[in-house]
Amino acid sequence: MLYADGATLRTFDLARALNARGIEAITVMSGGRLAEKFRKAGLPVRYQYRINRKLLPYAFNAKIVQLARSIEPSIVHARCPRLSALAARLARACRTRYVVTVNSIAESRCSIKRSRRCAGVIACSQFVREWLVNDRNIPKEVISVIPSGVDVDPFDATTDIAGAVDREAPDDGSAGNAATGTVPVIGMIGGFTSGAGHDCFLKAAAMIAAEIPEAQFIIAGEQGETVGRDRYVRARVEKANLLKKVTIIPAFQDFRQLLASIDVLLVPSSSEGRSRLILDAMACRRPVVATGVGENYEIIRDGENGLLVQKDDAEAMAAGAVNLLTDSGLRHSILDRAFECVRKEYSLARMTKNVIDFYTRAIER
Repeated sequence: MLYADGATLRTFDLARALNARGIEAITVMSGGRLAEKFRKAGLPVRYQYRINRKLLPYAFNAKIVQLARSIEPSIVHARCPRLSALAARLARACRTRYVVTVNSIAESRCSIKRSRRCAGVIACSQFVREWLVNDRNIPKEVISVIPSGVDVDPFDATTDIAGAVDREAPDDGSAGNAATGTVPVIGMIGGFTSGAGHDCFLKAAAMIAAEIPEAQFIIAGEQGETVGRDRYVRARVEKANLLKKVTIIPAFQDFRQLLASIDVLLVPSSSEGRSRLILDAMACRRPVVATGVGENYEIIRDGENGLLVQKDDAEAMAAGAVNLLTDSGLRHSILDRAFECVRKEYSLARMTKNVIDFYTRAIER
């Protein structure tokens, strides 16, 4: 197997799961922050400088084709659309097939190279599949929906981020978090982009703080964030007079480590969902309040395994977070159902099986 990708957690999880099943998944990447994670896990990796560039010089093309031929892959998997042209080139050089994964509609806006060697496209949700069909004019019969999968093995949710927030319960007579006995921490994870919903989160944070004065908040960017992109959010935090309440982490690699440090996850995205993040939260037994957009709506059943609100409705998002922090019965009911949902429908094992079946069909075509 050959993976053409800049390193992502999705790629790491899938490569790890495939290798555990005796299928050699060799990842070709440009390095990045997750490269060390691959190395520590003993996953086969090959580095190619500038693999993510749209236009590649001739000398580089020759080097990566030579690398691909030395590996002799059974199939080439481009883990994002921008690498589909490169995957097509490598598949042609190795006389094999290639597939392309689309994880979000932001990715699907990139051109997806489809040639006779393309064995299909994987969409992570029905929402993304519909977008590909309606916006990118890709025939629906070539698209297979394979939802993201996450590890549901027991996770140590007691590890905290050193120095991020003071989680000791207040000694002024206030109750703190009824569910954990500590200062409640509400978090948001997402890129510092216009559709992520930072303004909605900060409005909700102000409302939550009015109800629970000891509450603290974390805003974390994603791994690979460009330096300085958090400046807008920092300015909005200052304008909202929440500097003493909000901790900003510009870039974070491991969602689960961060999820261990919060009590409620808010997902205020206004354009598309955050399926992988929501599933990780459910697997880590952290309750989620999310906007009902994109794949969020596919995963969360309102009031059962999470809470859904209208986009840009900061008041409803704040009310949901307060209810989860103060009503232990509601919290535990949602956590139990959320974990069961992930275990049955969105486990890494199930996703890996579906991907292997997809590869098998692709190779046989």
